[in-house]
Amino acid sequence: MKPAEKNPEIFVLDNGLAVILENLPGRMSVAMGLWLPVGSRNEIKKQSGYAHFTEHMLFKGTGKRSYLDISREVDKRGGNINASTSKEVTNYYIHISSRYIQESLDVLSDMFFSSVFDAKEFETEKKVILEEIKMTEDTPDDFIFDLFFADYYGDTPMGRSIGGTIKGISRTSRDDLYDFYCRYYDTRGAVLSMAGSLWNSDSEKKDLIKSIEKLFGDERERCGDKYPPETQVVQEKSGQIVAFAHEKDLEQLHFVWALPGLPLSASGDEFMKVFTHYMGGSMSSRLVQKLREENGLCYSVGAFHSQSLDDGIWGVYVGTSAKNFPFSMELLTEEMDRILSSKEREASMEESISGIAGNFALSMESSYRVASFNAKNYLFFGKTFSLREIVSRLEMQNPEEIIRKVRDLWKDKNYHLTSLGNYSQKKISGLRKKYTISL
Repeated sequence: MKPAEKNPEIFVLDNGLAVILENLPGRMSVAMGLWLPVGSRNEIKKQSGYAHFTEHMLFKGTGKRSYLDISREVDKRGGNINASTSKEVTNYYIHISSRYIQESLDVLSDMFFSSVFDAKEFETEKKVILEEIKMTEDTPDDFIFDLFFADYYGDTPMGRSIGGTIKGISRTSRDDLYDFYCRYYDTRGAVLSMAGSLWNSDSEKKDLIKSIEKLFGDERERCGDKYPPETQVVQEKSGQIVAFAHEKDLEQLHFVWALPGLPLSASGDEFMKVFTHYMGGSMSSRLVQKLREENGLCYSVGAFHSQSLDDGIWGVYVGTSAKNFPFSMELLTEEMDRILSSKEREASMEESISGIAGNFALSMESSYRVASFNAKNYLFFGKTFSLREIVSRLEMQNPEEIIRKVRDLWKDKNYHLTSLGNYSQKKISGLRKKYTISL
């Protein structure tokens, strides 16, 4: 085992598993989880949905616990156990009273190392996932993002739905899924992150580390090599709108309007965090005020900055009526134009700088948020960052520089527009030239 670092404690087990421990005295609980560098992006086309399906199967039984035993171990102690799959990361976590650290670690270790993928449970869970896919497709404010990423990235792992398709999941076999699990669920590259009331003395700390070494020190041999990720679609530069309309009989029209963002690998992305918060990250943000509060065009409106290791997307989501769609687009782009072309920066952008810094600080009151923040930074960057460091970077942002950098980032780039609802491709194609911004 390599020597530990301080604040938080970081060490790497002999099997390659990184362990991050952040003791937060005064808390009553602990959040712990495994973060794995595997997601839907790692799937070849015939495996679409496998990462998400594998996540489900780790809750369906091990050599010594049934699926009911796994949930009961946590439920009877008042804790929460859950998991998530994204395009690049899968996470399993438990949030529980600090009295039950050992028991919870044992559950996580058992799930990770000893899941059996029972054939009967596999078939049952397949039905659950098929219903989950149908539920997403019946939830337009979720489904619009699946459609948008498919339009933006095309038929690539980044463009395919994390959950997979009904056809693909229906024909998935237990052996194929277990092969995926064996290929990608190894300890090298994974992170065990814990935050909360971990110890009250040096002896308790030593006992915790010994337990981690015992429970997570094994190294499972992979059954095959990992597949190399498919090459991502390169977006052409034209300064035009690439528009897609997905017709469906809905009460509202849901749409995403987007431009390129920054990848996680880019340094200095704080300006984009501030700009996103300023334009659509709070009730006082510019687009919420313009579309919702001043004109009553929508209930839901917000900006987002979706980042992967080598790409990023900045966009706005709006749910409005089909008849108000053109006006909503007009106000959206007019407001973007006004902000990006004005020579006088508004005081409200200074408020966004302090606002997002404050939001980040508040979020770190959550033990799970601390554990997740540490784990993801280690996965992507090989190190962790302190709260003070992140807040300092945000507070150093200058409104003039933020606008300049955003303009430079978007110059001559494509605009992407995806809609879901009662709007035809012919009608949405008519927006190509009208709804762009001046850069």
